[in-house]
Amino acid sequence: MVCFDSKLRKSFMVPTISIIVPSYNSEKYLAKVIRSLCHQTLTNIEIILVDDCSTDNTYELCLFYQKQDQRIKVIRLERNKGVSAARNMGLSLATGRYIAFVDSDDWIASDMMEYLLKLIEKNNADISTCEICKEFQNGKKTILGSHREYLIDAISAIDSINFNNDFTCYIVDKLYKRDILEGIQFHEDLSIGEDYRFLMEIMIKNPKIVHGGECKYYYQQIGTSVTHKGFASEKEAVQNRVGYRSTFELLCRYNSCLKESALAHYILEEMAVVISMAKAKNYNKAIIDNIQFQVRKYLKNYLQIRQVPFHLKVCALLLSLNEKLLLYPYQLLSRIQSEF
Repeated sequence: MVCFDSKLRKSFMVPTISIIVPSYNSEKYLAKVIRSLCHQTLTNIEIILVDDCSTDNTYELCLFYQKQDQRIKVIRLERNKGVSAARNMGLSLATGRYIAFVDSDDWIASDMMEYLLKLIEKNNADISTCEICKEFQNGKKTILGSHREYLIDAISAIDSINFNNDFTCYIVDKLYKRDILEGIQFHEDLSIGEDYRFLMEIMIKNPKIVHGGECKYYYQQIGTSVTHKGFASEKEAVQNRVGYRSTFELLCRYNSCLKESALAHYILEEMAVVISMAKAKNYNKAIIDNIQFQVRKYLKNYLQIRQVPFHLKVCALLLSLNEKLLLYPYQLLSRIQSEF
């Protein structure tokens, strides 16, 4: 039996932070993340567990932990709708003055919520962030970020995200003032890139942002994720492309200063689709042909962007000529890595 301090069972009328955790078939990892939430140094929180109609024991585990801590709310969707719908359900139930998102297969430091809250209040900001540690199954760890604390405006944050610099495209390393999320939801037709689109819609509201230099979020690199296994279907590949294309167009309309960084991110994602399809061995020539068309259309402008690394420019050029020129180096590297 898991026991929590009796103080943690106290109900609060208005929680400071609502933490939303979407889950689907997460029984293997769920206990770790829930424990890390229940043992936060900031106790005035609510934890919203949204089960996306799991087929394993995820829902039962959620109910078990709910009995241990009255700050936990549990909701089960009537059918599997995807992570975006689960997060939207969590948003509709949240009552906190601030909102945070945590994924069900990750975990957080015991003082993450207190740390982010102090940052956001000290700077009178709309968003505060921390740094992320990627934890790999082989035990390797990589901490992302510059380890610096600084204020950043929305345009600079968008550029940093699009050029893959210090400020990340993740939603889980951030705390949001509730007001800044007003009118924004996750696009439920997107199962990939939905967090990037959500974040960009927040950014064009021009929030005040403070980036914290301490690592508080632990991002588990699971071998079954799309990042590692590739797209499960052609539909996923198409959804990914539609989502990133629409966000590229959104940013270009919002501010002409963002055209270069938005294009850099868009072309990178188009190239990633080719790699993901190769990983999954789910190769669709019609999709590849359309990706090549888009890359060729923007290639001149892409090659002229100073912040784009040289190796990515070479990849885009190779893809524009023949997708196999992009895939051969990737497949060779994969074979070499599999031998070690």
